[in-house]
Amino acid sequence: MESISRVAFHELGLPPPDLQAWVGSEDEVIGRADFLWRAYRTVGEADGAVKYADPARAMAQLQRDARLRAAGFEVVHFTWHDITRTPDQVAAWIKTAFRRGATR
Repeated sequence: MESISRVAFHELGLPPPDLQAWVGSEDEVIGRADFLWRAYRTVGEADGAVKYADPARAMAQLQRDARLRAAGFEVVHFTWHDITRTPDQVAAWIKTAFRRGATR
């Protein structure tokens, strides 16, 4: 899914993200992101159903997202269906996050 996402990002004119990038501040490493656009302080996460099948894992994801946002990052989650059926919508979500993240 990440490879397909990178192709879609390219085709939709998004700048190339850093892949599997560690994210956080100098004081705290929060985690590794599937996609990171540092200049826009935006994280992209390609989510499969497995990530949310375990309630504890789902809660950990919510906590991680909250820590990323508290550190000034925008977080955009999308699914297989999103990136393969409505890639324009995914790009719109990311571009909206870019605008918010760039102002921080």
